[in-house]
Amino acid sequence: VAEPGLHRQIVQDWLEFRAANPNGAVDINCCENDTAGLCICEKCLAWDVADPGQDFDNRVRQSHDNFAALPTNDFRWDPGLGSLSDRYARFYLAVQDLAREHDPDAIVMGYAYGNYRKPPVETKLNENIILGYVPGVRFPAAPDELQERREEWQGWSDAGARLLLRPNYFLYGHNMPYIFAEQFGREFSFCARNGMVGTDFDSLTAMWATQGPNLYMLGRLHATPESDPQAVLAEYYGGFGPAAEEVRAYFDYWAEQSKSIVPRLDGGWHEYVPIMHELWTQEMFAEGARLLASATEAAEGAGVFAERVEFLRLGLEHARLTAEVSRVFAEASGPGGVAQQFSAIARLNEFRKGLEDTNVANLVLLPWLEKRYWEVWPTEELEGREVISRLPMDWKLRWDPEEVGREQRWFDAGLDATDWADVRVDSAWEKQPVGAAWREANGKDFDGLAFYRVSFEAPEALRGRKVFLLFGAVDEGAAVWVNGEPVGEHPFVNPDDWTTPFAMEFTDVARFGETNTVVVEVSDRSGAGGVWKPVLLIAE
Repeated sequence: VAEPGLHRQIVQDWLEFRAANPNGAVDINCCENDTAGLCICEKCLAWDVADPGQDFDNRVRQSHDNFAALPTNDFRWDPGLGSLSDRYARFYLAVQDLAREHDPDAIVMGYAYGNYRKPPVETKLNENIILGYVPGVRFPAAPDELQERREEWQGWSDAGARLLLRPNYFLYGHNMPYIFAEQFGREFSFCARNGMVGTDFDSLTAMWATQGPNLYMLGRLHATPESDPQAVLAEYYGGFGPAAEEVRAYFDYWAEQSKSIVPRLDGGWHEYVPIMHELWTQEMFAEGARLLASATEAAEGAGVFAERVEFLRLGLEHARLTAEVSRVFAEASGPGGVAQQFSAIARLNEFRKGLEDTNVANLVLLPWLEKRYWEVWPTEELEGREVISRLPMDWKLRWDPEEVGREQRWFDAGLDATDWADVRVDSAWEKQPVGAAWREANGKDFDGLAFYRVSFEAPEALRGRKVFLLFGAVDEGAAVWVNGEPVGEHPFVNPDDWTTPFAMEFTDVARFGETNTVVVEVSDRSGAGGVWKPVLLIAE
């Protein structure tokens, strides 16, 4: 970001955009997306200012040591660099100076994010630099964390920038009763009183029945930012008429539980999907149901108020069933476990059919996230079919950067693959040692064709039945051979095809009572790649 050529290009792009869109936005976009500051070139390092107590002269060496100590595919080595806020503040000013040659009122948009979230130590900005402040932690938060956020916000304001609030709070919680309305309301009120000129809330997930107080607080304070958060909550609970106090008690319970849950929400905003059942336990759901039953009784016969309490009940049951699927996937194993997983998801999906058009939850987002973590997913290929076994998780892989695998018949059943690399089919190849080895040797992740292969048994008892291989997901496209014969392809056509299960029938080429070999040519042109969910043998 200290490179003058970058500044000139940003301004040139801005000028071209303005010429093509004379009535469009006039601000200059200097926002990096979803990344900390990582550059260690001399120009960027020269723009940095030491944090209090930082071993400033050895910050690059510390970063190298952090990188070396991290596991494969974990790139969070940047804390060794310290705060880069002065670097980014100078970047915004440099772009602004060039832009002012064309427009004295040029406005630069940037972020205060990641390792440049803290306010700058020395650099002063101006009101034509507008920054989206991205808080570093989620709600509910400890008092010292809340105070740190306020000091960061005030520090950027004191440095001269105008600010918009750009948090990720509402991404968390899936469809669970995850409540932090009052704390959020007090933070929003603080920002509104201290120079906030706008907001940008990333991906509101619309879990209305389980997270209603949070969403109501968000909407009300945007309309009337001077409102007291307690008064906003009273207004929300008042919407339940004679059940107002019982509904308050119900959400107060979940707000208290959320305080103990949030420390365990490690990683990204969806990475806790596999452990939802540990965070929101069946005991918690039982107590929530007891409290909500009191609200149901209080609102009985009260028309729309009773309907609103029932809306909450549907959300709670939906959350309970979702957490139950999480538990089954964590605890069930073997073919019998797969059947349990299918059964749990089928119950959840049947319940969700009754929620369509109710706004209880976001029924598009939820399965999209869940398919990333739950290994199998009911599809039409399973109707009337039996799960026989799960194929081994450990396969062999051979890269095909020259795309010669088909011509050289790498799919032949008798091919000697002992020199192929080891790979598993529960994650993308980039996340495994085989992917790390390619990246180390070639300086980037592998994109292109690669061949997977493994052997499995087709029991003699299946003779006379149709047999299929059900792939949990392949990123991106796949061609499949069994015993050297092609059995089908799954092309990457739609954006979500990399998450979609698909089945390939191989009855005509199956060797019942013997060892069979399946080979998959994976075509991956960008991002992660590979057979990243298990493969099942199923029969009809």
